[in-house]
Formats: sequence, structure tokens, C-alpha cells
Amino acid sequence: MKPRHYIAITVLAVLGIIWVGPYYTVYQLKTGVKANDAEAIADQVDFTRLRQNLKDQLNAQAANAVNDPNNSPATAMVKGLTGLFAGAVVDRMVTPVGLATMMRGQKVNPLKKSTGGTTEPFGKVRFRFNSFNTFSAYVPHKDGNEIRFVLTRDWFDWKLTNVILPLE
Repeated sequence: MKPRHYIAITVLAVLGIIWVGPYYTVYQLKTGVKANDAEAIADQVDFTRLRQNLKDQLNAQAANAVNDPNNSPATAMVKGLTGLFAGAVVDRMVTPVGLATMMRGQKVNPLKKSTGGTTEPFGKVRFRFNSFNTFSAYVPHKDGNEIRFVLTRDWFDWKLTNVILPLE
């Protein structure tokens, strides 16, 4: 074989690995959820980035909800308290158990202990590459909305880095 063929085969192999990677990560997450294996779930998640992305999402939602044109001191206080509360909720919710609940398409209540549920994790999921480095899995929720799980590539490794909630 000519060196060109080796290069072509190598490039195709690398692209194949990159293409299969997020599907394999979702499979590992699904297997971890089914087995109630928190460590297997945690291995596939970048908790630092995920928590920060969720806090940013909730803070933005709270800021929009408390949109006071007069920008009163009460508004500033509410925004500050909302930010603190959102951080505490995210820290409590973004755990392997909380993620498993969301992957089943169920709501996470940080004040209640999870009942485990019997819904299939990533049931009726649809997938989409957003770019070369990001991949999304859309899990339908009972209320008709979708929870979007975003995986980000770091070389050949894919990690869950964001969950986009159907906030209203």
C-alpha cells in the first residue's frame, strides 16, 4: 500500500472515532443510570462546567422574570437572592442521581429524595451534532417539552457539559 492509503485510512479512523464518541458516551450514561452506578455517570460528566452552565441559565431566567423598568432596590435584592438560591439548587440538583432523574425525562425536586422511577433513561431520545465539538441529545418530557443534554468534545473524549432545561 502507498503512504497515501495509510493516511486516508488513519483520517477515516479518527473521524469514525469522533463520530461514534458521543453515542458511546450517551450509551455509558444510560448504562450507568440503569445500573444506579453513580461513579459510571460521574465519569461521563464535567460537573464544574455543567453546574456553572446551569447556574448561568437559571440566573438569566431569573433576571428576565424580575425585569423591573424602575430598577428599584427591591429588584436588585431579589436578583441577588435569586442568584444565591439558583446556585444552591444547582449544587443540590447536579449530582449523578439528579442527572439520572433528568435523563429519564422526569423533573428533579432538590427538596425530595428521588423515588427512582421506572422510566427508561434517554427513552425516545433524538440526537444531533451541533458542531464538530458539540453534540446534543434531546429527551422528551411528559409535559411536551424537551431536556437537551449537551456533550462537548475534548480530543477523543466526550463529556456532558450542559443541560438546557425547558424553562418558561
